[in-house]
Amino acid sequence: MSDQPFSTFVPTNYREYADILSQSLKHTCVYGNMKKTNVAATLFALLATNSYADLASDMGRLTGYTIIHSGTITGYQDRGKKRQDSYEGCDYGRVIIIDDSYTVTCATYTYSYAYRPTVTILSRNGSLKMVVANDILDVSK
Repeated sequence: MSDQPFSTFVPTNYREYADILSQSLKHTCVYGNMKKTNVAATLFALLATNSYADLASDMGRLTGYTIIHSGTITGYQDRGKKRQDSYEGCDYGRVIIIDDSYTVTCATYTYSYAYRPTVTILSRNGSLKMVVANDILDVSK
């Protein structure tokens, strides 16, 4: 991510976008100005350019979601198996471990591999989404 101020930095990929969401959440927690960060407000600056047409299309389904957690995926565990210290996407029932203490359970399937990727968890009316790398995934608590 760039050293430019948040208000002028324009991400070039989903990873930088996820980092911006993460920084937004940390800023909210540090300064305590709000208890929740509205995703729509965070995305407004990102979607102001035509280069984010695909991102805008993907993010449209997240209208009204709120960031509830942001961190680093530190592993996963499938039912009845040993914990793994990487990220290999979601599989139904797979527990994703974030910052070694926060967990969500996958409700969809996708494959991707990454070591300690940045993740953002969003919530709306009991529905949870996990944004990681290029994916927006359904999860549960």
